[in-house]
Amino acid sequence: MNPKIFKPYDIRGIYPLEFNQKDSYLIGQSLIKFLSKKFKKSATKIKIVVGRDCRISSEEIFHHFSKGIRSQGGNVINIGIVPTELVYFAHNYYKTDAGIMITASHNPPEYNGFKIIIKNNNFISQGQGMGALKNFCLRKNLYKTNKKQGKEVKRKINSIYLKFILKKIKTSNLLPLKVVLDFGNGCAGKTILSLLKYTPAKTTALFPDCNGLFPSHLPDPSNKKNLRLLSLKIKEQKANLGVAFDGDGDRIVFLDEKGRIIDSDFIILLISKYLLLKNPGKKIVYTKANCSRLVPKKIKEFQGIPVKSKTGHTFVKKIMQKHQGIFGGESSGHFYWKEFYYLESSALTLLNVLKIISQENVPFSQIISQFPKSYKFQTNLKIKKPKETVFNKLENIFPLKNFRKESFDGLSLIFNNWWFNIRASNTEKDKFRLTLEADNLLLLKEKRRTLLKLLNTL
Repeated sequence: MNPKIFKPYDIRGIYPLEFNQKDSYLIGQSLIKFLSKKFKKSATKIKIVVGRDCRISSEEIFHHFSKGIRSQGGNVINIGIVPTELVYFAHNYYKTDAGIMITASHNPPEYNGFKIIIKNNNFISQGQGMGALKNFCLRKNLYKTNKKQGKEVKRKINSIYLKFILKKIKTSNLLPLKVVLDFGNGCAGKTILSLLKYTPAKTTALFPDCNGLFPSHLPDPSNKKNLRLLSLKIKEQKANLGVAFDGDGDRIVFLDEKGRIIDSDFIILLISKYLLLKNPGKKIVYTKANCSRLVPKKIKEFQGIPVKSKTGHTFVKKIMQKHQGIFGGESSGHFYWKEFYYLESSALTLLNVLKIISQENVPFSQIISQFPKSYKFQTNLKIKKPKETVFNKLENIFPLKNFRKESFDGLSLIFNNWWFNIRASNTEKDKFRLTLEADNLLLLKEKRRTLLKLLNTL
C-alpha cells in the first residue's frame, strides 16, 4: 500500500494506481483493528455506517472495504450514494462507532478515498489517529479472518434526514424565490432537490444526475470556470440566486441575482449577523489563513466572539467542539453548525440563506453590499519544492522590519496595508494555496503581480 494516500484530513489517492481493491479490503480490516483497540470493544460489536459518492470506482471500493470490515467481525450499515452530510447524520442517528464517506470530494474522477468520522464526532486525521490507522494498514499481509463474520445491512436515510433538517427552519415563511442549482453531476442533487420541494422555492437544476465522470465540469465550485454555466442560467432565468455544490456536497458556493460569485467570507458574515442577533456573545469560527480580515472584525461588531482555526474541515470541527461555536465557515465554502453536531451542512446553510433573503425581501446583491468591499485574491499554484524552501525564500525577499510574520497555518506576512498567506495543500500534491488581501484594488493588483512573479521563479 502506498503510504502517501494517508493525508492530513483523509485517505485519498488515484484509484487503482495509488490504492486498489486489496488496499480497500485492508483499510476495512485495519479500521476494525483501530476501533477495537481505541474503544476497547469486541470487533463483533462494532458498527460502521458507510456512504459513497457517485465516482466510477466508489461502488467497487465500497464492496471490498465492506468485505474487509466484515472479515474482522465488524458490521456495516450501507446507506448507498449520498452527500457527505448524510453520513454524518446517519453516524449520529444510528449511534455507530464510525461513519465513512467514500469520496475524493472536488478532485478529478480518477481520485477516490475515505473520510472517517468516529464516536463523539471526531475525525481520523493528522494528530488524531491517522498515524495509528496508517500503521495498521501498512502490513505486508492481510489480517486473519474472524471466525464470526460481520453483517452488512442496507438502510435508506434520505427521508429521515429531511425530517430532521426541516425541523430547523420554518419553511412557510420563505418567499417563492427562483433558485438555480448546479450539482455538477455530484451526489447532492437528490437530497437538495427533495428538500426544496418542501419550500416555496422555484428551482432550476443543472446536472443533477450522478455521473462519476463529471461530464459537465469538474465538481470544484472554487474554480470560477466551473460556475460559468450557472452564472449564465441565473441571468437567463432572472433568478434570485444561484448555488453550486462540490462532488460530495459538503461545500456550497452562492451567486447573486446578477450571476456574480459571492465570496464565502460574506456568507460567513451574513449568517453570523443573523445568528448573533438572537445569540449575542457566542463564538463564530473562521479560518485565519484565507478569510478576509473583515471577518473577525465584523463578528466582533455583531457582538460575537471570533475564534480562529487552521484551514481544513477536521481542524475547524475540532475548534467548533472545543469552543462550542454556534457557526463556522471556511473561504472554500464549508459551513459548520452547532445544531448539526458541529459539522458541515450545505442543506442547513442553503435554507438559512433563503430565510435571510426572504426576510430582507431585496435583491441578494443588495443584502451583500451591506458589508465593506474586500480586495482579496486567491489562487492555486504548482510548485515542486518543499514548503520550507518556499517559505524561507519568501521571508528573505522582504525586509524583516516591514512585516509581521505568522506561522499559524502556513506562512503569513502582514504589512501595514496588505497581507498574504501561502500554505501547502493538504489534498493535492505540489499544490500551494495563495491568499492576498489589500486595502484597495490598485494595491491588490500591484502586490498580486509581484507575488506571482516571485512564486513562478521558485
